[in-house]
Amino acid sequence: MKIDIEWAGGKMLNVIIGLIILLFNLSIAFAEDIEALKKQLQTTKDETEIGVIHKKIGDAYIARDDYQSAADHYVVVLDYLRKDLSIDERFQISQYLSWGGKRKESIRELKLILTEEPNNIKAKIHLARVLSWSGKLDEAIKEADEVLKEYSDNNEAILVKANALRWRNDYRNAILLYKKSLRERRRF
Repeated sequence: MKIDIEWAGGKMLNVIIGLIILLFNLSIAFAEDIEALKKQLQTTKDETEIGVIHKKIGDAYIARDDYQSAADHYVVVLDYLRKDLSIDERFQISQYLSWGGKRKESIRELKLILTEEPNNIKAKIHLARVLSWSGKLDEAIKEADEVLKEYSDNNEAILVKANALRWRNDYRNAILLYKKSLRERRRF
């Protein structure tokens, strides 16, 4: 079987050009959608609708991995829609806030979640993680320890605590926890 290299190369070039045009058009559509939602924000007075529009904008930014832009909108979402959102939705938003640099807001929301669901392990672990990212290493270790009291083999809590210890320059204890984490991973 003989392949015409020139033809195959030309066809590949056409495919690549087509993909570039498609991505460009999607980018324009995204920008137009965001602008339309922002215009809608200027005309609405209903607080619930304001929250819903901000959530749509935040979700659109998340779809493009722009956590920083999304975080600005999710702060507003929590102000207007907290009572209407499930714990899982609020937890997801708290993650987006932390990834978008809004750590104080994330910590606040995680603590609110934990007042409603004190045994929410995901929220406790993420709170410990965000506290450590915020330089509050002793608080992070305390939160991780609370999880490890009940679930001593929870690998996420082990890693959060190990990282906090390492950032606190307690390398000996951090290494012990990293080794424990590796042993836990090998069991699965």
